[in-house]
Amino acid sequence: FPEQPDVQVSMVGFAAAEQVFGYRDTVRLLEDRFSREPDDSEDEDPMDYLRSELTGELGGGASDESELPDTLTRETLEALMARIVANHNEGRAETDAEIATALDVEPETVSAVRGKLEAMFDNLGGASQAADRFGLSPRAFHGLTRRQLPQEPGALVLRAPAEITAELERAGLNAEEILSRAPVMRFCRWFLNKLEEDGAVPATQAGYVAPRLVTEAFDARLVSAALSDEVREIMRPKREIDCRPFYNYRTLLERVGLIEYDGKRFAAGAQLRQVTDSAVLYRRLFDTTFTEMEWDYHRYLAPVPFLRESAGFLFYAVGELSRRAGSKRPDGPAEADAPDVPVQEEAAAWFPASELVERFTAAAPPLAAAVSEELAESEPWETGFGIRGLITLGVERMFIDGFAKEFGLVQSSTDGSGEMQIRPTSLYFAVFGR
Repeated sequence: FPEQPDVQVSMVGFAAAEQVFGYRDTVRLLEDRFSREPDDSEDEDPMDYLRSELTGELGGGASDESELPDTLTRETLEALMARIVANHNEGRAETDAEIATALDVEPETVSAVRGKLEAMFDNLGGASQAADRFGLSPRAFHGLTRRQLPQEPGALVLRAPAEITAELERAGLNAEEILSRAPVMRFCRWFLNKLEEDGAVPATQAGYVAPRLVTEAFDARLVSAALSDEVREIMRPKREIDCRPFYNYRTLLERVGLIEYDGKRFAAGAQLRQVTDSAVLYRRLFDTTFTEMEWDYHRYLAPVPFLRESAGFLFYAVGELSRRAGSKRPDGPAEADAPDVPVQEEAAAWFPASELVERFTAAAPPLAAAVSEELAESEPWETGFGIRGLITLGVERMFIDGFAKEFGLVQSSTDGSGEMQIRPTSLYFAVFGR
Protein backbone atom coordinates (compact mmCIF):
# COMPACT_ATOMS: atom_id res chain seq x y z
CA PHE A 1 0.00 0.00 0.00
CA PRO A 2 1.24 3.55 -0.65
CA GLU A 3 2.26 5.65 2.34
CA GLN A 4 -0.35 8.18 1.31
CA PRO A 5 -3.54 7.27 -0.55
CA ASP A 6 -3.96 8.62 -4.07
CA VAL A 7 -7.15 10.67 -3.67
CA GLN A 8 -8.64 12.66 -6.54
CA VAL A 9 -11.52 15.00 -5.82
CA SER A 10 -13.80 16.23 -8.59
CA MET A 11 -14.70 19.91 -8.98
CA VAL A 12 -18.24 19.00 -7.91
CA GLY A 13 -16.71 17.70 -4.69
CA PHE A 14 -14.87 21.00 -4.20
CA ALA A 15 -18.12 22.90 -4.71
CA ALA A 16 -19.90 20.72 -2.17
CA ALA A 17 -17.06 21.14 0.33
CA GLU A 18 -17.31 24.92 0.00
CA GLN A 19 -21.08 24.98 0.54
CA VAL A 20 -21.18 22.49 3.40
CA PHE A 21 -17.93 23.15 5.25
CA GLY A 22 -16.93 26.59 4.04
CA TYR A 23 -13.80 25.17 2.40
CA ARG A 24 -11.82 27.71 0.37
CA ASP A 25 -9.38 26.35 -2.17
CA THR A 26 -6.51 28.34 -3.70
CA VAL A 27 -8.58 29.56 -6.64
CA ARG A 28 -11.30 30.99 -4.42
CA LEU A 29 -8.73 32.63 -2.16
CA LEU A 30 -7.24 34.29 -5.25
CA GLU A 31 -10.72 35.27 -6.38
CA ASP A 32 -11.33 36.92 -2.99
CA ARG A 33 -8.11 38.86 -3.38
CA PHE A 34 -9.05 40.26 -6.78
CA SER A 35 -12.62 41.10 -5.81
CA ARG A 36 -11.82 42.72 -2.45
CA GLU A 37 -12.95 46.33 -2.18
CA PRO A 38 -10.32 48.99 -1.35
CA ASP A 39 -10.02 50.11 2.23
CA ASP A 40 -12.04 53.31 2.70
CA SER A 41 -9.60 54.44 5.35
CA GLU A 42 -6.91 54.95 2.71
CA ASP A 43 -7.97 58.52 1.99
CA GLU A 44 -4.67 60.32 2.58
CA ASP A 45 -3.57 62.81 -0.06
CA PRO A 46 -1.34 60.79 -2.44
CA MET A 47 1.14 63.64 -2.78
CA ASP A 48 1.39 64.02 1.01
CA TYR A 49 2.01 60.30 1.32
CA LEU A 50 4.65 60.24 -1.41
CA ARG A 51 6.37 63.33 -0.04
CA SER A 52 6.48 61.89 3.47
CA GLU A 53 7.87 58.64 2.06
CA LEU A 54 10.51 60.46 0.06
CA THR A 55 11.63 62.65 2.97
CA GLY A 56 11.65 59.78 5.42
CA GLU A 57 8.87 61.11 7.64
CA LEU A 58 7.19 57.70 7.70
CA GLY A 59 8.93 55.12 9.82
CA GLY A 60 11.13 57.34 11.95
CA GLY A 61 13.34 59.71 10.05
CA ALA A 62 15.17 60.10 6.79
CA SER A 63 17.99 57.92 5.58
CA ASP A 64 21.09 59.29 3.86
CA GLU A 65 20.02 57.94 0.49
CA SER A 66 16.51 59.38 0.61
CA GLU A 67 17.15 62.88 2.06
CA LEU A 68 16.19 65.75 -0.21
CA PRO A 69 17.64 69.28 -0.29
CA ASP A 70 16.10 71.71 2.19
CA THR A 71 15.65 74.18 -0.66
CA LEU A 72 13.33 71.84 -2.54
CA THR A 73 9.83 73.32 -2.37
CA ARG A 74 6.60 71.34 -2.25
CA GLU A 75 5.63 72.72 -5.66
CA THR A 76 8.90 71.59 -7.25
CA LEU A 77 8.69 68.19 -5.58
CA GLU A 78 5.14 67.70 -6.84
CA ALA A 79 6.16 68.73 -10.36
CA LEU A 80 9.10 66.31 -10.20
CA MET A 81 6.93 63.45 -8.96
CA ALA A 82 4.23 64.20 -11.53
CA ARG A 83 6.78 64.09 -14.36
CA ILE A 84 8.34 60.80 -13.20
CA VAL A 85 4.91 59.20 -12.65
CA ALA A 86 3.72 60.37 -16.09
CA ASN A 87 6.85 58.93 -17.73
CA HIS A 88 6.25 55.65 -15.91
CA ASN A 89 2.60 55.50 -16.90
CA GLU A 90 3.25 56.31 -20.56
CA GLY A 91 6.36 54.14 -20.86
CA ARG A 92 8.56 57.13 -21.76
CA ALA A 93 12.31 57.16 -21.12
CA GLU A 94 13.82 60.41 -19.85
CA THR A 95 17.22 60.78 -18.21
CA ASP A 96 17.81 62.41 -14.83
CA ALA A 97 19.73 65.19 -16.56
CA GLU A 98 16.86 65.94 -18.95
CA ILE A 99 14.34 66.14 -16.13
CA ALA A 100 16.73 68.22 -14.01
CA THR A 101 17.21 70.73 -16.82
CA ALA A 102 13.48 71.00 -17.47
CA LEU A 103 12.59 71.57 -13.80
CA ASP A 104 15.73 73.46 -12.76
CA VAL A 105 16.84 71.00 -10.07
CA GLU A 106 19.97 68.97 -9.48
CA PRO A 107 20.28 65.59 -11.23
CA GLU A 108 21.02 64.02 -7.84
CA THR A 109 17.63 65.18 -6.59
CA VAL A 110 15.91 63.63 -9.60
CA SER A 111 17.81 60.38 -9.03
CA ALA A 112 16.78 60.24 -5.35
CA VAL A 113 13.11 60.85 -6.10
CA ARG A 114 13.07 58.47 -9.07
CA GLY A 115 14.71 55.68 -7.07
CA LYS A 116 12.18 55.95 -4.27
CA LEU A 117 9.20 56.12 -6.63
CA GLU A 118 10.34 53.17 -8.73
CA ALA A 119 10.78 51.09 -5.57
CA MET A 120 7.20 51.99 -4.60
CA PHE A 121 5.95 51.09 -8.11
CA ASP A 122 7.58 47.67 -7.85
CA ASN A 123 5.80 46.99 -4.57
CA LEU A 124 2.31 48.05 -5.67
CA GLY A 125 -0.25 45.39 -4.81
CA GLY A 126 2.12 43.55 -2.51
CA ALA A 127 3.07 41.05 -5.22
CA SER A 128 6.48 39.39 -5.07
CA GLN A 129 6.96 40.06 -8.79
CA ALA A 130 5.85 42.75 -11.19
CA ALA A 131 3.23 42.09 -13.85
CA ASP A 132 4.56 41.25 -17.31
CA ARG A 133 2.74 43.90 -19.33
CA PHE A 134 3.80 42.39 -22.70
CA GLY A 135 5.16 45.65 -24.09
CA LEU A 136 2.37 47.88 -22.78
CA SER A 137 2.93 51.06 -20.82
CA PRO A 138 1.52 50.97 -17.27
CA ARG A 139 -1.30 53.31 -18.34
CA ALA A 140 -2.30 51.16 -21.30
CA PHE A 141 -2.00 47.99 -19.24
CA HIS A 142 -4.24 49.50 -16.56
CA GLY A 143 -6.82 50.50 -19.16
CA LEU A 144 -6.88 47.03 -20.71
CA THR A 145 -7.23 45.17 -17.41
CA ARG A 146 -10.14 47.08 -15.86
CA ARG A 147 -13.10 45.67 -17.82
CA GLN A 148 -13.57 48.88 -19.76
CA LEU A 149 -13.91 49.04 -23.54
CA PRO A 150 -10.44 49.21 -25.14
CA GLN A 151 -9.44 52.76 -26.00
CA GLU A 152 -5.66 52.76 -25.64
CA PRO A 153 -3.98 54.44 -28.64
CA GLY A 154 -0.81 52.66 -29.67
CA ALA A 155 -2.02 49.40 -28.14
CA LEU A 156 -5.69 48.58 -28.78
CA VAL A 157 -8.59 50.81 -29.81
CA LEU A 158 -12.15 49.58 -30.33
CA ARG A 159 -13.40 51.18 -33.54
CA ALA A 160 -16.80 52.83 -34.01
CA PRO A 161 -19.42 51.01 -36.15
CA ALA A 162 -18.85 53.19 -39.22
CA GLU A 163 -15.08 52.66 -38.92
CA ILE A 164 -15.54 48.88 -38.72
CA THR A 165 -17.56 48.91 -41.94
CA ALA A 166 -15.02 51.17 -43.64
CA GLU A 167 -12.08 48.95 -42.63
CA LEU A 168 -13.76 45.83 -44.00
CA GLU A 169 -14.61 47.54 -47.27
CA ARG A 170 -11.08 48.93 -47.51
CA ALA A 171 -9.85 45.32 -47.30
CA GLY A 172 -12.11 44.45 -50.25
CA LEU A 173 -14.58 42.55 -48.06
CA ASN A 174 -18.36 42.72 -47.86
CA ALA A 175 -18.99 44.19 -44.42
CA GLU A 176 -22.53 42.85 -44.13
CA GLU A 177 -21.40 39.34 -45.04
CA ILE A 178 -18.41 39.29 -42.68
CA LEU A 179 -20.40 40.63 -39.73
CA SER A 180 -23.25 38.19 -40.38
CA ARG A 181 -20.84 35.25 -40.15
CA ALA A 182 -20.16 35.86 -36.47
CA PRO A 183 -22.07 33.23 -34.44
CA VAL A 184 -23.60 35.82 -32.14
CA MET A 185 -24.97 37.73 -35.15
CA ARG A 186 -26.35 34.56 -36.75
CA PHE A 187 -28.27 33.71 -33.60
CA CYS A 188 -29.47 37.28 -33.19
CA ARG A 189 -30.86 37.40 -36.74
CA TRP A 190 -32.52 34.00 -36.32
CA PHE A 191 -34.18 34.97 -33.03
CA LEU A 192 -35.35 38.34 -34.33
CA ASN A 193 -36.74 36.71 -37.49
CA LYS A 194 -38.76 34.36 -35.28
CA LEU A 195 -40.00 37.37 -33.41
CA GLU A 196 -41.04 39.14 -36.63
CA GLU A 197 -42.71 36.05 -38.14
CA ASP A 198 -44.81 35.14 -35.10
CA GLY A 199 -45.10 38.50 -33.35
CA ALA A 200 -43.50 37.00 -30.21
CA VAL A 201 -41.36 34.08 -29.08
CA PRO A 202 -43.19 31.66 -26.74
CA ALA A 203 -41.83 31.19 -23.23
CA THR A 204 -42.28 28.73 -20.39
CA GLN A 205 -43.87 29.66 -17.07
CA ALA A 206 -40.38 29.91 -15.60
CA GLY A 207 -39.40 32.56 -18.15
CA TYR A 208 -37.29 30.46 -20.51
CA VAL A 209 -37.68 30.14 -24.28
CA ALA A 210 -39.97 27.28 -25.34
CA PRO A 211 -38.02 23.98 -25.63
CA ARG A 212 -38.90 23.38 -29.31
CA LEU A 213 -37.10 26.60 -30.32
CA VAL A 214 -34.04 25.66 -28.30
CA THR A 215 -33.96 22.32 -30.12
CA GLU A 216 -34.45 24.05 -33.47
CA ALA A 217 -31.52 26.39 -32.85
CA PHE A 218 -29.35 23.49 -31.71
CA ASP A 219 -30.18 21.40 -34.79
CA ALA A 220 -29.45 24.38 -37.04
CA ARG A 221 -26.01 24.68 -35.34
CA LEU A 222 -26.74 28.21 -34.19
CA VAL A 223 -25.32 27.13 -30.83
CA SER A 224 -22.58 24.63 -29.94
CA ALA A 225 -21.69 24.37 -33.64
CA ALA A 226 -18.11 23.21 -32.99
CA LEU A 227 -19.18 20.00 -31.24
CA SER A 228 -18.91 16.74 -33.16
CA ASP A 229 -22.09 14.95 -34.21
CA GLU A 230 -21.53 12.26 -31.56
CA VAL A 231 -21.10 14.79 -28.76
CA ARG A 232 -24.01 16.89 -30.00
CA GLU A 233 -26.29 13.86 -29.85
CA ILE A 234 -25.28 13.23 -26.24
CA MET A 235 -25.65 16.89 -25.26
CA ARG A 236 -28.90 17.48 -27.16
CA PRO A 237 -30.84 19.93 -24.94
CA LYS A 238 -34.42 19.45 -23.86
CA ARG A 239 -34.83 22.95 -22.48
CA GLU A 240 -33.04 26.29 -22.45
CA ILE A 241 -31.41 25.77 -19.06
CA ASP A 242 -29.64 22.73 -20.53
CA CYS A 243 -28.07 24.82 -23.31
CA ARG A 244 -25.91 27.51 -21.80
CA PRO A 245 -24.91 29.13 -25.15
CA PHE A 246 -28.58 29.62 -26.06
CA TYR A 247 -29.30 31.07 -22.61
CA ASN A 248 -26.33 33.45 -22.91
CA TYR A 249 -27.42 34.69 -26.33
CA ARG A 250 -31.02 35.23 -25.27
CA THR A 251 -29.93 37.04 -22.10
CA LEU A 252 -27.64 39.24 -24.18
CA LEU A 253 -30.53 40.25 -26.48
CA GLU A 254 -32.49 41.24 -23.39
CA ARG A 255 -29.61 43.26 -21.95
CA VAL A 256 -29.21 45.16 -25.20
CA GLY A 257 -32.93 45.90 -25.24
CA LEU A 258 -33.79 44.06 -28.44
CA ILE A 259 -36.29 41.76 -26.70
CA GLU A 260 -38.16 41.80 -23.41
CA TYR A 261 -40.08 39.24 -21.38
CA ASP A 262 -43.62 40.30 -20.53
CA GLY A 263 -44.42 37.42 -18.19
CA LYS A 264 -45.74 35.11 -20.90
CA ARG A 265 -43.57 35.53 -23.96
CA PHE A 266 -40.59 37.38 -25.42
CA ALA A 267 -41.67 40.44 -27.39
CA ALA A 268 -39.91 43.24 -29.25
CA GLY A 269 -37.79 45.44 -27.00
CA ALA A 270 -37.57 49.21 -26.94
CA GLN A 271 -34.28 49.27 -28.88
CA LEU A 272 -35.25 46.84 -31.66
CA ARG A 273 -36.45 49.41 -34.19
CA GLN A 274 -33.53 51.72 -33.46
CA VAL A 275 -30.82 49.23 -34.45
CA THR A 276 -30.92 48.66 -38.21
CA ASP A 277 -27.23 48.79 -39.13
CA SER A 278 -25.27 45.52 -38.76
CA ALA A 279 -22.12 47.21 -37.46
CA VAL A 280 -24.12 49.13 -34.86
CA LEU A 281 -25.85 45.94 -33.77
CA TYR A 282 -22.51 44.13 -33.59
CA ARG A 283 -20.98 46.84 -31.42
CA ARG A 284 -23.92 46.89 -29.04
CA LEU A 285 -23.75 43.14 -28.61
CA PHE A 286 -19.98 43.26 -28.16
CA ASP A 287 -20.00 46.19 -25.75
CA THR A 288 -22.64 44.60 -23.54
CA THR A 289 -20.84 41.26 -23.50
CA PHE A 290 -17.54 42.94 -22.67
CA THR A 291 -18.81 45.10 -19.83
CA GLU A 292 -21.80 43.20 -18.40
CA MET A 293 -22.01 39.54 -19.35
CA GLU A 294 -20.45 36.71 -17.34
CA TRP A 295 -18.75 35.09 -20.33
CA ASP A 296 -16.30 33.39 -17.98
CA TYR A 297 -19.05 31.43 -16.20
CA HIS A 298 -18.70 27.66 -15.82
CA ARG A 299 -21.39 25.52 -14.26
CA TYR A 300 -19.02 23.56 -12.02
CA LEU A 301 -15.85 25.65 -11.74
CA ALA A 302 -15.03 28.89 -9.99
CA PRO A 303 -14.28 31.83 -12.31
CA VAL A 304 -10.60 32.32 -13.04
CA PRO A 305 -9.50 35.40 -11.07
CA PHE A 306 -8.64 38.42 -13.20
CA LEU A 307 -9.90 36.76 -16.42
CA ARG A 308 -13.00 38.82 -17.12
CA GLU A 309 -11.21 42.04 -16.24
CA SER A 310 -8.41 41.15 -18.65
CA ALA A 311 -10.48 40.78 -21.82
CA GLY A 312 -8.94 43.92 -23.32
CA PHE A 313 -5.43 42.71 -22.55
CA LEU A 314 -6.22 39.29 -24.03
CA PHE A 315 -7.53 40.82 -27.27
CA TYR A 316 -4.37 42.94 -27.44
CA ALA A 317 -2.21 39.86 -26.84
CA VAL A 318 -3.98 37.93 -29.62
CA GLY A 319 -2.97 40.55 -32.18
CA GLU A 320 0.54 40.99 -30.77
CA LEU A 321 1.29 37.26 -30.61
CA SER A 322 0.12 36.85 -34.21
CA ARG A 323 2.29 39.75 -35.33
CA ARG A 324 5.33 38.29 -33.60
CA ALA A 325 4.63 34.85 -35.02
CA GLY A 326 4.27 36.38 -38.49
CA SER A 327 7.63 38.11 -38.24
CA LYS A 328 9.27 34.69 -37.74
CA ARG A 329 7.71 33.07 -40.82
CA PRO A 330 9.97 32.24 -43.80
CA ASP A 331 7.82 34.40 -46.09
CA GLY A 332 8.22 37.45 -43.85
CA PRO A 333 5.87 39.31 -41.51
CA ALA A 334 2.12 39.14 -41.79
CA GLU A 335 0.26 42.16 -43.12
CA ALA A 336 -0.92 42.64 -39.54
CA ASP A 337 2.48 44.19 -38.78
CA ALA A 338 1.33 47.35 -40.56
CA PRO A 339 -1.60 48.80 -38.59
CA ASP A 340 -2.79 50.94 -41.52
CA VAL A 341 -3.00 48.02 -43.98
CA PRO A 342 -6.30 46.09 -44.12
CA VAL A 343 -5.60 42.47 -43.25
CA GLN A 344 -6.99 39.42 -44.95
CA GLU A 345 -7.59 36.51 -42.60
CA GLU A 346 -5.07 34.31 -44.42
CA ALA A 347 -2.29 36.84 -43.77
CA ALA A 348 -2.50 36.58 -39.98
CA ALA A 349 -0.09 34.09 -38.46
CA TRP A 350 -1.16 31.14 -36.32
CA PHE A 351 0.27 30.67 -32.83
CA PRO A 352 -0.33 28.20 -29.98
CA ALA A 353 -3.15 29.13 -27.62
CA SER A 354 -0.83 28.10 -24.80
CA GLU A 355 1.17 31.29 -25.48
CA LEU A 356 -1.93 33.35 -24.74
CA VAL A 357 -2.38 31.37 -21.51
CA GLU A 358 1.22 32.15 -20.55
CA ARG A 359 0.81 35.85 -21.29
CA PHE A 360 -2.35 36.07 -19.21
CA THR A 361 -0.73 34.26 -16.28
CA ALA A 362 2.38 36.46 -16.38
CA ALA A 363 0.20 39.58 -16.39
CA ALA A 364 -1.33 38.57 -13.02
CA PRO A 365 1.49 38.08 -10.47
CA PRO A 366 -0.69 36.32 -7.86
CA LEU A 367 -1.73 33.75 -10.48
CA ALA A 368 1.86 33.34 -11.66
CA ALA A 369 2.98 32.82 -8.06
CA ALA A 370 0.22 30.26 -7.45
CA VAL A 371 1.22 28.34 -10.58
CA SER A 372 4.89 28.38 -9.55
CA GLU A 373 3.97 27.11 -6.09
CA GLU A 374 1.85 24.36 -7.59
CA LEU A 375 4.72 23.29 -9.85
CA ALA A 376 7.17 23.29 -6.95
CA GLU A 377 4.90 21.12 -4.79
CA SER A 378 3.86 18.62 -7.48
CA GLU A 379 5.75 15.55 -8.57
CA PRO A 380 6.85 15.22 -12.22
CA TRP A 381 4.43 12.37 -12.86
CA GLU A 382 1.37 14.11 -11.41
CA THR A 383 -1.20 15.20 -13.98
CA GLY A 384 -4.13 16.26 -11.80
CA PHE A 385 -6.34 19.24 -12.59
CA GLY A 386 -4.99 22.21 -10.69
CA ILE A 387 -4.61 25.95 -11.02
CA ARG A 388 -2.71 25.64 -14.31
CA GLY A 389 -5.51 23.52 -15.74
CA LEU A 390 -8.15 25.96 -14.55
CA ILE A 391 -6.33 28.93 -16.10
CA THR A 392 -5.90 27.06 -19.39
CA LEU A 393 -9.58 26.13 -19.42
CA GLY A 394 -10.54 29.73 -18.67
CA VAL A 395 -8.47 31.22 -21.49
CA GLU A 396 -9.13 28.55 -24.12
CA ARG A 397 -12.74 27.60 -23.43
CA MET A 398 -14.18 30.73 -21.85
CA PHE A 399 -12.31 33.56 -23.58
CA ILE A 400 -11.38 32.04 -26.95
CA ASP A 401 -14.36 29.72 -27.53
CA GLY A 402 -16.95 31.54 -25.42
CA PHE A 403 -16.19 35.14 -26.35
CA ALA A 404 -13.67 35.81 -29.13
CA LYS A 405 -14.90 33.12 -31.53
CA GLU A 406 -18.57 33.90 -30.82
CA PHE A 407 -17.91 37.40 -32.20
CA GLY A 408 -15.89 36.13 -35.15
CA LEU A 409 -12.66 37.70 -33.91
CA VAL A 410 -10.54 34.56 -33.60
CA GLN A 411 -10.18 31.39 -35.64
CA SER A 412 -8.95 28.17 -34.04
CA SER A 413 -7.55 24.87 -35.23
CA THR A 414 -5.81 21.85 -33.75
CA ASP A 415 -2.31 20.77 -34.71
CA GLY A 416 -1.02 17.20 -34.97
CA SER A 417 -0.32 17.00 -31.24
CA GLY A 418 -3.83 18.09 -30.35
CA GLU A 419 -2.79 21.57 -29.19
CA MET A 420 -5.07 24.49 -30.00
CA GLN A 421 -3.72 27.00 -32.52
CA ILE A 422 -5.39 30.38 -33.01
CA ARG A 423 -5.12 33.50 -35.15
CA PRO A 424 -7.03 36.77 -35.45
CA THR A 425 -9.54 37.09 -38.27
CA SER A 426 -10.18 39.85 -40.79
CA LEU A 427 -12.99 41.06 -38.54
CA TYR A 428 -10.54 41.34 -35.63
CA PHE A 429 -8.41 43.82 -37.56
CA ALA A 430 -11.50 45.79 -38.56
CA VAL A 431 -12.95 45.90 -35.04
CA PHE A 432 -9.64 46.77 -33.34
CA GLY A 433 -7.12 49.41 -34.31
CA ARG A 434 -3.94 50.58 -32.60
